[in-house]
Amino acid sequence: MSTSSRFLVTLTTPNGTRPLQVEDIEFSRSWRGGYKDATFRASQSLNRPQAMFSRVTITDTRNARIVWQGYLDLPGRSAGNQGDQWTIGAVGGYARLSDRHKPYVVIDSSIDAWEFNFASQTGRMQASAGSMPSGGEEGEDCFLLSWNNGIAIGTGAKVGGAYRRLYNAGQDIGMVTFRHREGFASAANKVKLIAKRWDGGAADEVIVNLNWDTTLDWSGRFSVGASYSLGKDTIKYRIERTGAATNVDTEDWWSGATQFRVICVLHDINGNPISGALSYPNDYLLPHEVVIDSMFRFAPPLDRATASIDTGFTYQIDQLVYDDPVTMADVLDDLALTSPNMWWEVLEVTGSGNHRFNLNRYQTAAPPRYAASTADGWDAPGGEADLRNRVVIAWRDKSGEKQTSTYTGTVPELDQWGITRDADLINLADEMGSQANADRIGGQALTQVTEPPVSGTLTIARPILDMYAGRWVYPWEIRPGYDIIVSDIEMPAQTITEVAYRDSDASASLTVGEPELSTDQLVAMFSQRRRRRRRR
Repeated sequence: MSTSSRFLVTLTTPNGTRPLQVEDIEFSRSWRGGYKDATFRASQSLNRPQAMFSRVTITDTRNARIVWQGYLDLPGRSAGNQGDQWTIGAVGGYARLSDRHKPYVVIDSSIDAWEFNFASQTGRMQASAGSMPSGGEEGEDCFLLSWNNGIAIGTGAKVGGAYRRLYNAGQDIGMVTFRHREGFASAANKVKLIAKRWDGGAADEVIVNLNWDTTLDWSGRFSVGASYSLGKDTIKYRIERTGAATNVDTEDWWSGATQFRVICVLHDINGNPISGALSYPNDYLLPHEVVIDSMFRFAPPLDRATASIDTGFTYQIDQLVYDDPVTMADVLDDLALTSPNMWWEVLEVTGSGNHRFNLNRYQTAAPPRYAASTADGWDAPGGEADLRNRVVIAWRDKSGEKQTSTYTGTVPELDQWGITRDADLINLADEMGSQANADRIGGQALTQVTEPPVSGTLTIARPILDMYAGRWVYPWEIRPGYDIIVSDIEMPAQTITEVAYRDSDASASLTVGEPELSTDQLVAMFSQRRRRRRRR
């Protein structure tokens, strides 16, 4: 049994569940992750091969509620006159979000993803990422197909390109949309968009078959289950001569496709593919749609039947592509960059054998949940803020070209002297490269450097008021993700982002507010970083 009267600690192995005699219990819970880490000491023999990755559960003895649950990490052993002494670390269920690494093509607006694929005859036929040669959209990025001046083409002559990112990732097409314009109008020349399986395992399906036109044509949104069947993983875009054989006698025999948007087949909370005429009503995705689909894509052990998913997110995602393998945890981290009000929890295992999962949206207008004082301790790091009034974001656009966007803010301490100070350049990750994402993240970075947020660590060693529950709660019952008001300091209500409980003195350290970040930390947070390794 635990030497603490407050908690029962049990270890579940393939051979069953048994209590542990432990002391010095510590555990934490984060608003982005849920149950985080735990440590304790055990004065008994553990079968190390069985103990590894076994489930640790900490239960409140007053009400039999689970207050922390996770997986045994590498235990360290020391021997003494009282037998084996184990210093045990455990990691919460959030680590299971990093079990599987896969490429993940969610929504793609890039032109450079399209590649030259096919020409039906030799000669000067081309496909390339370029720009509209003429007309009202001259210079606009497009995927350009052309028959060059001076060649002869016969009936059925064609040249085209293919989009294979979904095929390369092992995914299928959910929705595609684009616009096209040609150098001249012609009923004898066609623009075609075709859905197919790259391995040839199913018949090709023609989505679009349109005459050449000199007006930029909005071709519409084409959804799986309406315009083509499930199981297609490749898109082909081509021009085709359907009229009589002829000679190409001008430079106007071209077709430019622009404003491409490709969305993978999405899945609902039950893991079923979303299909049908009205299933993809937009050419963008919302954060919760990506989270739900990633639960299928990466298949972490989350209980979908009991999952609580807030569907009130509104940020419109237009680019999210991972050619290199990532984890669901990486995806959630990136979504939080564009939706800073997003937080999530991986909690205890349910009767299904999978973890309870919550996707939450921080409510700025919600009243504070907790009320406390600084009686047990308050630490707010001092020091002068490294104020900056300009942030530059570098990113690659849909044609793969490097772009920069500059964001400026008001900092009276600098503005009064006419000083402009730049934060370190932030290179936005290529998988999120779009103007909308740059604007969103640039605004967040600017807030960090112009208005350093209030933050600190509040120690709680006594029950405090939970105004949502209408009762007093013990330190280990405090939940992150909600606001707390501290009565004896002049500070607006702040969000609790982490709660770390220590049983030796029955106290919890609450991280409240967002800590001030240096420009180096901002670059690490927002930049084109490579994926960090997570502790398992």
